[in-house]
Amino acid sequence: DTAFWSTQSGSTNYLYDAVELPSGSIIACGYSRTYEPAGKDWGWLIKISPDGCVDTLSCATLQAPAHLLPEARVSIYPNPATSWLHIESQDGILWDKIELLDLSGRVLQTLYTVAEHRLEVSGLAAGLYVVRLTKAQRSVTKKVVKRP
Repeated sequence: DTAFWSTQSGSTNYLYDAVELPSGSIIACGYSRTYEPAGKDWGWLIKISPDGCVDTLSCATLQAPAHLLPEARVSIYPNPATSWLHIESQDGILWDKIELLDLSGRVLQTLYTVAEHRLEVSGLAAGLYVVRLTKAQRSVTKKVVKRP
């Protein structure tokens, strides 16, 4: 699958495979094909921790301080889901944006500042997805599983 196209470097990025580890982390790998200024391919590998932090496996985790993100107070259920995902925040946060993404980072659904926090997943293929919740330019991510 094509993950994304970069207009700055003229590159296409491909997701090759992803696996969930027993720890709940996800390892994803793929390759990039750059066209500008000359054709070149190289591989990439990332790790997404159970709390949604991304690590390029260079020992430099990209993570905001825990006290800034209310991820411990967010629950998404049922997980795994077959038709709907319900999103609850214990402190009643009204999220600015809720997104459902596939593992390549492609946004499949987006909700903006809505009182009812639920996403329909019945039309999706079975697999692993990510829900990204944004408030005041800070994001919380949670992994979810779609069952057939």
